[in-house]
Amino acid sequence: MTLSSSRAEGLAITSDDLLVVLADLWEATFSCAIAEAAASPDPATAWWAAVDLIDGEGKGVVAEVVMVVDEPALAAVARLTFGADEPATDHMIEVAAEAANILGGNVKGILARRTRLSSPRAGRGVPPLGPGPRTSVHAVDDRGRRMEVHVIHTSGTAPGGASRNEARR
Repeated sequence: MTLSSSRAEGLAITSDDLLVVLADLWEATFSCAIAEAAASPDPATAWWAAVDLIDGEGKGVVAEVVMVVDEPALAAVARLTFGADEPATDHMIEVAAEAANILGGNVKGILARRTRLSSPRAGRGVPPLGPGPRTSVHAVDDRGRRMEVHVIHTSGTAPGGASRNEARR
């Protein structure tokens, strides 16, 4: 997939750009394709991870990248990474946090604004998404695993996320 040519200055990112970033991560992780879909991960079994994009000029958090994924998908990565039949909660958090870090870094690379990443946060369930304009994409892979990614634009809030997700790492 290729990035949209409609990128603008600052924090503009399109859902097409976000789908490319997610598709690249999914292809590298599972060697399978994803497609945009209306489905979201099941809130009862979902895991989330987030990372903040902090302004390079010291003006606070300018965006939060939040990923939500089905537990079976995250468990599959944790099994591959840690070699356990049943991954421990710490392994699930580690894998989710690393995925958010990768997604955040790739989103950071698209933006026309100098930013740095916060430490990732991760946990079980679906996080409350903070206020502010956002770009979102919902997708499903060819094995039925669902995921979504949101880039929430904030206004220089303190690190810790626009959605105020507690650090769980």
